[in-house]
Amino acid sequence: YPGPVLRPVLQKLETRVFTKHRPIFWVRYVDDTFVVLKRETVTEFHALLNSIYPDIQFTMEAEANSQMAFLDVLVHRKTDGSLRTTVYRKATNTRQVLSYQSNHPLCHKRSCVRTLYKRAETHCSEKGDKAAELHYLQRMFISNGYPRSFIERSRQPRQVIRPVIEPLKVWRAMPYIENVSEAV
Repeated sequence: YPGPVLRPVLQKLETRVFTKHRPIFWVRYVDDTFVVLKRETVTEFHALLNSIYPDIQFTMEAEANSQMAFLDVLVHRKTDGSLRTTVYRKATNTRQVLSYQSNHPLCHKRSCVRTLYKRAETHCSEKGDKAAELHYLQRMFISNGYPRSFIERSRQPRQVIRPVIEPLKVWRAMPYIENVSEAV
């Protein structure tokens, strides 16, 4: 797994590149990087990245139809230049999750629901996209055998049960001293 080994090298590379070209936006997850630059600087920036360490070569993917995927987020460039995000699924997505009828603990099934609904909340920047994603998830879970009531219960925030902490009883031992201990 190259992530931890590569991290300091990439940090050094970023430091060198940023002294000459400061991108508008830069985010890296292990070895995937999402960069927003002015169009006229893209080629020069890419060449600079690849010139620092000859053994590390970056590939470049430009946006298509004003959108680009980064990890599981689809980033859309709006006409005013601002960005909108939605959940990204590859074309090979099968719409299958852990079947409700499978012989797995309920907590695993609940986690599937909770995780994907949480992703909709964190990845969709606009209400309409979030509503569409939530509808998609409900249809997907139902098609995988999940009862509606289970889906809704799993989406509810977990209630943390905190034990009632009783004050500790403190015991003290005192030595017996004649004529003094009788007074206590």
